[in-house]
Formats: sequence, C-alpha cells, structure tokens
Amino acid sequence: MIIDVYKLRLIGKEEESFKFDFFPNRALLSIPEAEFSAPAQADILVEVYPEEVYISGVLTYKISAPCSRCLKNTESFRSIEFDERFLPSQRADEEEDSALVYERDKIDLTPYFNELILTDLPLSILCKENCKGLCPVCGQDLNAGDCGHHIE
Repeated sequence: MIIDVYKLRLIGKEEESFKFDFFPNRALLSIPEAEFSAPAQADILVEVYPEEVYISGVLTYKISAPCSRCLKNTESFRSIEFDERFLPSQRADEEEDSALVYERDKIDLTPYFNELILTDLPLSILCKENCKGLCPVCGQDLNAGDCGHHIE
C-alpha cells in the first residue's frame, strides 16, 4: 500500500481518494485461535501540500475468535479512524513534532496500518456483552440455560 507522492504532484493532484483491501499480518494477533476473517479495508484521502502530506480515513477489519467466556466462535468488526501528517525525510530533522516520515516521495502505509491494528486489538473477544460463560463444574453453556450448579 504505497502512495506515490511524486506521481500525484506530477499530474497536479492535491487530493486523491484510495481504497485498499489487504490481509493484515496474522502475527499481530495475540488472542489464541484468532484470525482475520476477511480482508481489512482502508478508505483514505491523501492531501498533498508542498512540504507535507496528510492522510486521513477509516481502516476496518474483522477478527474471528472463540468467545473468552463461552468459547463459541465469534466475529468482531473493528473500525479505526485516523488522520496523520507525513513529512519528507529531509524535513523531518527540522521538525520536533510527531509527524511520520517518508522517503523518495513514496509513503508505505503497511507499517502504519499494522500499528493502528495492533493498538486497536482487544485483549479478548466476547460473543455478547453479558455472556455468562461456561459452568465450571459441568461445562454447560450458561447462556443456553442454568445447569443447577452453584459455586460459592
């Protein structure tokens, strides 16, 4: 997912929209048995200025994993809004802010998107907010009904 800033400037574009579909790196997932169940999608707007580039948009992805309480397979749809400033490497040394850097008029968004996903990932996934989980005595799914065991 590379944005060619030089090409955008060459054709006189100050703004351009892009859509990317990609599978994030599975190594980002720390939840056991989790996987990305569909390609992630990035819908972005690139704004090119003489000394900097702004990229904003929405990154969406789906995770499939067992519920942390009842173990039922569950999908979680995630959405991340972002707005980031990118500076050419020769200008980055002059600035003291947190802008990202690009070289040779090309911005590779892959590491940035991986970081967004990594910081957005939940620690666990639930099938529903009030999931009751499994009975610790018999293993019955307590969402389906009470099994009669009561732990004190």
